[in-house]
Amino acid sequence: MHRLFVAILLALLAGCATANVSTDFDPGFDFSGLKTFCILYDKSSSIAISAL
Repeated sequence: MHRLFVAILLALLAGCATANVSTDFDPGFDFSGLKTFCILYDKSSSIAISAL
């Protein structure tokens, strides 16, 4: 039972390790003039992203 738990835990951790995140920001940008936002999806990425 202990081995099954460890195997499931390792599989879950391995699944989380494949996420690539990149950011780009300007620390001096003034956000006070913004009222809405939009998320841009990278069309060249081979990873499927759900727009939920």
